[in-house]
Amino acid sequence: MPRRYRSGVPALLIVSVYAVALAVAAVIALTAGDLGVLWRLSLFTEVDEDAAATWPSVLVLVLAGTLWAWAGWQSLRGPLAGPSELDRDARRLRAALYAAAASWLFYFLIPSWPWWATVLDSVVM
Repeated sequence: MPRRYRSGVPALLIVSVYAVALAVAAVIALTAGDLGVLWRLSLFTEVDEDAAATWPSVLVLVLAGTLWAWAGWQSLRGPLAGPSELDRDARRLRAALYAAAASWLFYFLIPSWPWWATVLDSVVM
């Protein structure tokens, strides 16, 4: 199935690494009682101090991480292999989508944005 898509093999590798990290974090959460790594992997925020490492909370976090893995597969695999059948407008829309997704990567790198970066991000969106 990965060879059906243009970027299927790299997408499968990335999603597989994420899934393994999620499983390891779930085991750590259940054995050590620390939700920090699992919380960060599935919700992308710092752990809530009131959260306890119970079966239901670990299950919810694993389900959230599974949704992220599915979304990663859907977005990273790319279009079907073969000649592109996109018209000009669809290619422009796809380029705009990729630019918007790339601009979101900067949110993790830059804690606060200057005004010009906010304007640039709004233009991209």
